[in-house]
Amino acid sequence: MKKKKTLNKIIHHVLKYLKFIVKLFAYIILELCYKWKWLVSFLYIVLCFILNSTIFQHEIVYKFLNHDYIKTITFNQFYKNIYVPIYFLEIVGLILLILWLRNNFKLKDYKQKQIKGVKGLKNANGDHPYLMKIKRAWVNLRMTIMILNANSINIDKWREDETKADLETALNKIIVEIEPYKNTKNKIKITTISPNNKIPKKIDWNDKNLDCDSPIYYLGENLFKKITRNINDTPHYLVAGSTGSGKSVLLDLLIYQSLHKGYIVRVCDPKQTEFVGWDKLTIKEFDYFGKSLEDKQCQVSTSLNKALEDLRKIDIELAAREVEFKNARCRDIDKYNKIMSKKWQEVDGKKYTPLSRIIYVFDEFVEISNKKYKDIAEDIIDILTTIATRGRSLGIHLILSAQRPDHKLIEGQIKSNLDNRICGRTSDKPSSEVVLGKGNYEGNTLINNGEKGLFVTNNGELFRGYYLDQEKVTEKLHKQKAIDGEQNL
Repeated sequence: MKKKKTLNKIIHHVLKYLKFIVKLFAYIILELCYKWKWLVSFLYIVLCFILNSTIFQHEIVYKFLNHDYIKTITFNQFYKNIYVPIYFLEIVGLILLILWLRNNFKLKDYKQKQIKGVKGLKNANGDHPYLMKIKRAWVNLRMTIMILNANSINIDKWREDETKADLETALNKIIVEIEPYKNTKNKIKITTISPNNKIPKKIDWNDKNLDCDSPIYYLGENLFKKITRNINDTPHYLVAGSTGSGKSVLLDLLIYQSLHKGYIVRVCDPKQTEFVGWDKLTIKEFDYFGKSLEDKQCQVSTSLNKALEDLRKIDIELAAREVEFKNARCRDIDKYNKIMSKKWQEVDGKKYTPLSRIIYVFDEFVEISNKKYKDIAEDIIDILTTIATRGRSLGIHLILSAQRPDHKLIEGQIKSNLDNRICGRTSDKPSSEVVLGKGNYEGNTLINNGEKGLFVTNNGELFRGYYLDQEKVTEKLHKQKAIDGEQNL
């Protein structure tokens, strides 16, 4: 009992002196907020009065601390010393007051001066925007949100590259997003992050991201969010990047997720070294029409002649799906699988194996421009164009990849249907422009030499791709396949 009393006294004195330090800090902050001193002083007096009032101590706190549950969880019998919780509550209240002062007054005045320094950000009367509120983004505490009264300055003006750059310089922040605040016309929400925050050099893939029943792919992360793509919205990919940019690792990631989703994958690997680990792998049950495709979920071809064979088989499958979908009166593969699943349950009561999407990965597809392939190049391009234009709703998708993409090969119907373009570090500006669009050189200017796994998309998202060790993953999958095969004998 003596030990408990001694501990109780120590806590009492520690909290008492801590309260004094926090009070002193509050007074310092109070002096800095000279414009609002009278309001802050009043709030501080009210806070102290509430915490130290006789009514609060004896009627509210005392009853609360003498509750049986509180007696059980407070091993040191704090309820016997009423001033311990009082000091604690006062310290918490003062800290909250200090934070409120910092974020809403001193910081607000400072940021207001910074915004006034941005050239051209004025309305017709010469008035600047007015900063209304600053807060942390609870989704990501590294981000700061500023709410401003736009003073009738159009949102398009805020989003101009020059204005955005001037704002970033003035605020010494990276602007993540500029948007209307709660769909209002005269309020602007600016989400920012400190330039000191950097994307990690390596982010390992985690199978927790794997959703086998969803058309969503996880590509990587940046400082703000995970980068995902829905294959229904962006059915075809163009991935580019010079040697060492991490392009092949990103393709491995897409293949890995595709196999676990039950998609059929066909890969053309002219280098004969990048994707051999995936060859002849079957991870999940899959289905397709006819007998054109082999009974392996993933097949890797190392020559363009074999690639053309695979593409012709996919072309036959595409034609069969068009007929079948038309007969079933379905617009896309998801609707077809939903209808067929319902029919199977009604007729046989059996589980329906969904019709699988087909993913065709063509690494270094610029190889088809080589003179020795001129006899088959036209046929390959014709089938790729067919898939690009008609494969979207039929569940047949392209992933084209190259170190130095050629604008002559990526043109017309193929380019217009490659919705999702991802660019790693490129050796020159024209290569970046071919992938990301006219005048977009970010693949060359935004990503530094030697950066591996850092990518930028055609909609301006910079992210670090997840790292997947192909050798370890494929070795594990092949071993599991062998064990499953022995058990089935």
